[in-house]
Amino acid sequence: KSTLAKLIYGYIEQYKGTIAFNYTDMKKLDMRSLHQHIGYSSQSSYIFHDTIKNNICLYADYSDNEVKRVLEIVGLSKEIALLENGLETVIDENIKNLSGGQLQRIALARVLIRKYDMLILDEVTSSLDPETTKNIMEYVLELPNIVIVITHDVFGSYMNRFDKVYTI
Repeated sequence: KSTLAKLIYGYIEQYKGTIAFNYTDMKKLDMRSLHQHIGYSSQSSYIFHDTIKNNICLYADYSDNEVKRVLEIVGLSKEIALLENGLETVIDENIKNLSGGQLQRIALARVLIRKYDMLILDEVTSSLDPETTKNIMEYVLELPNIVIVITHDVFGSYMNRFDKVYTI
């Protein structure tokens, strides 16, 4: 399943067959341009030894209000507010000052703050409690764009809201 997500995003360039966007073979597309329209987040997204804000914004110009809004969506706003330096808290090199679930939600916030036409979310809620997962999935399913979600949580109350569900 993750390999399929990576193929759609263009992480894997060597494959047989055709992946097409609007009937155009992906191999003929400019990948840099394509990645401006497709957001990808996985359960093991890279986290930088930098501030929480910079890990979300990647030095793009987003206001603190935009960052706080996306942290609310992923269920991290209260936890970040309790940190001594808030958004300016530096994530340790060994990533010991935040939990796996917090790091996963920071990576998800990184994708959600951008307004992509398509989102590929690969097990992004695997380390989260059921209530947080439900809230994130309900938000994602309200977005006006294409969303591809890879999950093992096939019993979530939101599953009936997907247009298509493929079992692999």
